[in-house]
Amino acid sequence: MDFKYLETFCTVAQELSFLKAAEKLNYAQSSVTAHIQHLEKEMGITLFERNGRTIGLTGPGQRFLPFAYQLLSLMNEAKCAALGKSDSSGIIRVGMLESLCIYRFPLVLKQFHDMHPEAEVQLKPSTYSDLHRALLEDLDLAIITDDRIHSNSLVTMPLLLEKVLLLTHPGHILARSGLDHTALEKETFLLTEPSCRYRKLFEQSIAERGLISVVKRIELSSIEAIKQCAINKLGIAVLPEMAVLSELLDGRLAALNMDFSKHRLYTQLVWHKRRWKSPAVQAFIDVTTRFFSQNSPEANSI
Repeated sequence: MDFKYLETFCTVAQELSFLKAAEKLNYAQSSVTAHIQHLEKEMGITLFERNGRTIGLTGPGQRFLPFAYQLLSLMNEAKCAALGKSDSSGIIRVGMLESLCIYRFPLVLKQFHDMHPEAEVQLKPSTYSDLHRALLEDLDLAIITDDRIHSNSLVTMPLLLEKVLLLTHPGHILARSGLDHTALEKETFLLTEPSCRYRKLFEQSIAERGLISVVKRIELSSIEAIKQCAINKLGIAVLPEMAVLSELLDGRLAALNMDFSKHRLYTQLVWHKRRWKSPAVQAFIDVTTRFFSQNSPEANSI
């Protein structure tokens, strides 16, 4: 099996376009088509289904894709070993929520780079739904904030318990007088997209209080936009504590006393059971788990 055919297959699967894959690989489009045809003939399966101008993976193509990534990763490790490079050299594809990229992982990435400068981390900020799909395709690891994940196909490693807060301008009457749950009916809430677990936790909590049908919402895709709207008195924000520490410290935001402890969210390291872990991936797992166990009090409450 020619490994360049595997690389072409994985790239077409990522781009879902022969033309975009050709541009990314610097091939002629006819070469990309030929590579896929050779691979399909060798495998005895159809990898892509074509519907007019669009393409998608067939069932066999979806099942083959994780193994194609593993074969490419193994080949890269074999080359590194033959050249005498460090065991932890190689590419690590990590997907995580943008909020974790910003507020949790810069120091982790710095520590990993200092310890393993020969490794290349490809960080892919993603949404919840994209992360679950990408774990079956091209990601080595995903870092997700969610309920505790229990899956027959995934390995999960909880890193820390995340705290979710209701936040408002310090001059808001609820910040001065204390939280009256019945008063929430009159408030406007600043929320992330519907798939966000912070929002789901909040909606579960207010549903238990019989308020979900009366709460007014403004939906924003940016955590920074939500913070600025709350600071400027547009409503009450629902955000993780990690995203608002500086605003709480300097008094631009105040946290309301609403108990979310019944519904817990954990930041978790996740990978597919059937995906081979290279030494570089294992090194990233080790550095990440050690960092949070040593630096985050929340890790001890799991």
